[in-house]
Order: sequence, then C-alpha cells, then structure tokens
Amino acid sequence: MTGTENTLRAGDGQPLFTLRQVAENSGGRILAGRPEAILTGVAVDTRAVQSGDLFCAIRGERVDAHGLIPLAVRAGASGILVDRDPPDRYRLTDVPSGVGVVRVGSVPVALGRLARWHLEQHHPALSVFAVTGSVGKTSACRLLAAALGAAGAAVLTPEGSFNTDISLPLVCLRARAHHRYAALELGMRGPGQIRYLAEICRPRTALLTLIGRSHLEQLGSIEAIVRAKGELVAAIPAEGTVVLNRDDPRQHALAETARGRVLWYGVKESAVDLRAVDLAAEEDGAWRFRAQVAGSGAGPTVRLRLVGRHQVANALGALACAYAEGIDLAAAAERQGRVAPAAGRLNVRTCGAIQIVDDTYNASPDSVSAALAVLRSLCPQAEDRALILGDMRELGSDSGNLHRLVGEEVAAMGVRWLVTVGTDAQRAAEGARRAGLDAQRVRMVSDSAQARMVIGELLTAGLTVLVKGSRAVGLESVVDEIAEWAARRDA
Repeated sequence: MTGTENTLRAGDGQPLFTLRQVAENSGGRILAGRPEAILTGVAVDTRAVQSGDLFCAIRGERVDAHGLIPLAVRAGASGILVDRDPPDRYRLTDVPSGVGVVRVGSVPVALGRLARWHLEQHHPALSVFAVTGSVGKTSACRLLAAALGAAGAAVLTPEGSFNTDISLPLVCLRARAHHRYAALELGMRGPGQIRYLAEICRPRTALLTLIGRSHLEQLGSIEAIVRAKGELVAAIPAEGTVVLNRDDPRQHALAETARGRVLWYGVKESAVDLRAVDLAAEEDGAWRFRAQVAGSGAGPTVRLRLVGRHQVANALGALACAYAEGIDLAAAAERQGRVAPAAGRLNVRTCGAIQIVDDTYNASPDSVSAALAVLRSLCPQAEDRALILGDMRELGSDSGNLHRLVGEEVAAMGVRWLVTVGTDAQRAAEGARRAGLDAQRVRMVSDSAQARMVIGELLTAGLTVLVKGSRAVGLESVVDEIAEWAARRDA
C-alpha cells in the first residue's frame, strides 16, 4: 500500500458495507446502483481509489472532487458519495451501470456518520483513547499506541497526523475484529470540532498534552483554546478516565469538568499519579527518565529514541493511560523505547559534515521553543548552530509579537546565522536583531525557493541546522537542499 493510499483510503479488500447501508447510515438516498452491492473500501482521493471502493466526492478549498468522479470510476470505484451535481457537462446519470451513487446533504458529515456506525455496529468493544493538545499530539499518540500494545493486543492507530473530520473517520473505518484498543488523535480548527470528532469515535479515555498558543487566528484567545480542548474532557463518560498534565496550569480547571476518573501526570509537579524523575539527556538528544508511581516510589525507566526533553511529558502521559488500563508499566516503557522519530518531527539526520534537525511538519511558539532547546542540547557552541525559521501560521492578531519573541529567544541562545522564510517570520528576524543578534548573521527571504538559493553560501562543515516552520511554508525542500549540498561536498 502506498503512502497516498494509506493516508486517503480505508479498506482491506473485505466487505465493509452495502450501498443500502451507506445510504441508511449516512442520511442519504440511492440514486443509482443495486442496494445490496458490496463496497470494500472508502477513498477520498482518486489517486487512492481501488476496485470496490466508495469514492467520497469532497469539496475542498482548491479542488471539488465532484469533478473527478470519472477518474474515480475509471480507477475502479464501485460507489460514489455526493452532495451536489458534478460541474461541467458530466451528470450523475452518466455514471456507468453497476456503479452505485448515494446523495447526501454533506459528504464529510456522511463520512463521519459511516465511521460512527462502523464502530458501533462491528466494534462496540473497541476501547478508544483520544489525544489532543496544542503540541505533541502525534508523538503522544504514537507513544500511547506503543504503551497499549504492551497488553499483547492489536492497537488501531494512524500512521500520521490524521486528526480531521475527513482523516479521522478513515482511521475509524480501518477498525477490524483483532483490534482491542484505538489510539486516536483529535485536531482542532475551531470551537466544536473536537466535540464533533469525539462524537464519531466515542473515546473512553482522554489524554491532554499541552495547551498552548496554536490556532489563535481561529479562536482569538488562549481561554477559547482551553475551552475547545476541554470539549474532549466533557466527552468522556462517567466510567471513563481523563489523563491531564499537572505541569500545565491551564488544565487544572478542566479537571473540575470531568465526569469520570482523573489521573494526573507531571515532570515538575509532585502531586501527581505518575511523575517523571531522574531525567537525563543522551548524546543524541534523546532522553531517559523513570516513571514513578505515586505512593510507591517505584516505576520503570524509559529510554526514548525521540529527541527533546518535551518528549518526556508525552511519554509520561501515554504511560499514565496504560497505568489506568492496568497494563504493566515496565512492558509499556520498553515498547515506548522502540518508537522512532517521525519524518519532519525533530528528526535528526547526519549528512556528511552537516547535522540536520528536520522539524518541518508544523510550528507554533511552544514547539519552536522546544526545537530550540533540542538545538542547544545537540550543539553546545553557538557558532555551530544555524536556524532556518519559517512562518508560524494561524496565530491571529498577535502573530507579529509572538514571532518577535521567538526572535529574541534565538538571539539569547546564539546562532551563527538565522534565515527567516515568509512575511510573518520577518518579525522574528527583527526581534533577533533588536535583542542583539548581529544583523550580518540574519537573512530574510520570502519563500522556500529563495531559502534554497541563499543557504548554499551559508552552509559550512560542522554546522547543526534546525529547519522549522509551519507546514504551508514547505521547508521540506530546504532540508533536501541541505542534504544535497552535503552530498556534493563529500563527493
């Protein structure tokens, strides 16, 4: 299965539902096809369609998939889910005989309903653990899946950051009889979204990582972000468990809203159920710690492969979930130590005489601070550090000030050079210069293409280069350029 299929498709070739079941459980009506026709998968992208799939025609910001129905049919789709007539001259009546068509009010909503029905109808005993937070969700979800796997049962979990109203249902539709647990990530773009996602997957246990300054553009204030994250706490039933980070003051009030059991974890705070003690950094930037159970002083040692001190809290929160489930902590800790860094998330690569810290997946003020701490730990000498910093998106009206504060942090830490990429990131360059970073060490460019052109004259052997920015900036190509520079140098 290709990466595209894994991201945009659910199904393993086995019967998933009939066309009638699609219509009945999505609030739709059949326009064409046999009601008893069997569908074996679901796809939301024509590149991922396989024979027997239900193709969901979703209207995106740039592409309306209703116009791609002919491509989906040619790829082998056996059913089409629509909420409008296709554009141009193609009509739903032009769909070949034998291909089912179901019309619904909203394709994304229908997809969520199908996922909810699939879990309720076929997997009512699946124990769902949901993770949310402003940073650390994907890492915590991966560490949670590893810890739950110590129980000896299969765990349903995404292989990436699949946490939206489109991608989460696809993960849920992958649930099969052998899955005992599900470790799912719930993202947030505005008020009500986490509540909606929780209605689809119905979690029994919630894990909150850290509530920080992400999505300020949509929500307007940190208080609104706390309320939005609290939607997951409110969704946990009385017989469930809420696992909260005691080191995050913003989560303290959320405990009062929980209906079920509350478990606390913490690195700094001692009044917790599970605490990280004896923290130590390894030479490669990874950390180890001991998970101390309250009242006993005992607990296993965790040796992480993930880079950064902030991963200690992510691992500890995941262990607290395993502890709540009664899973052996020593076995859970051992499995967490197998979790390797994911692409674009503080992935440290040695390319000849250059060391790259690839953290290009996304960026917020809190995650930038965590990445800078990793850069400091990997590279004690300021003259050997370099930073390529892209825009931090979705920060709203306070974006300029937050970028300037990041720039001040960079100046205080010290780097050989700083390249900012994007309009917002220019404020970080200004903040760094005002805080004392030599202007000769600072370059400002508008996009990743210009960044690739500039860095060639800045790279030197012995540097450790952190590349960090919001996903939309596209700094992955800059990482590739650095690696290619190192390869040319060593050729």
